[in-house]
Amino acid sequence: MQRGHQRWLTAAALRAQYNEDILAGYFGADLLPPVRFDLALSDANDGAAWAAGMQIGDNVHPNVAGNTAMLARVKLDLPEVVE
Repeated sequence: MQRGHQRWLTAAALRAQYNEDILAGYFGADLLPPVRFDLALSDANDGAAWAAGMQIGDNVHPNVAGNTAMLARVKLDLPEVVE
């Protein structure tokens, strides 16, 4: 994972870089698969940008609707955890 000059990356580019690393198995293959919160909270289910009404206004923290969408994504990606 190359992290040089992070301060020059936009927030979206940095988030995309971290997501790519996580999805590539950065934390190890023996763990649970990642939950795609980026997809759950995005407009076009592409992870590119927050969907309207999913965050509190700081582009970091989800609101109630965002948390509900994240729970639905946990149920989709890790059904064995919520059974």
